[in-house]
Amino acid sequence: MAVCAVNQNPNLTLNNYRGFIELSLLVIDKPQNCDKQFCNQSLVKNGSATYVCAAPINPCVNKECPNSLTESKVNKQDCPENSNCHPDGPGLFECNCAKGWHDYRCLRKQGFPLTQWMVGFSVATILICIVLRILQRKGLKNGKELLQQRRFLDS
Repeated sequence: MAVCAVNQNPNLTLNNYRGFIELSLLVIDKPQNCDKQFCNQSLVKNGSATYVCAAPINPCVNKECPNSLTESKVNKQDCPENSNCHPDGPGLFECNCAKGWHDYRCLRKQGFPLTQWMVGFSVATILICIVLRILQRKGLKNGKELLQQRRFLDS
């Protein structure tokens, strides 16, 4: 259980709590900072209006906040295919690629595509060999003609 008191600090925003995965209680000045991040909030001190936010929302799990002010469902966040949702603070989440997947939106399988590379390389090599052989044969024929022409001119 982690407690963080950030009352009398007006500069904090939603992203300031990113990475606070173990945070269970937050002491703040404005109640709107609890909305969409915590299920419960209560007024502790009336003088400077101090609020305590409790029960942080895990957006990776579809659940309902029974005592929230808005009485609305917390929607489960959808991550792209081949990735998993991980909580990243109260009301925050991140999508991490599953094992063996990487790149933008986890669309590429990890590892070098050896089979595709070998097929492409082999086909290219064979085509180059065929073209060179054809050119070599044409060159031999042209070379013989040149030799015959030189012999004719020399005689």
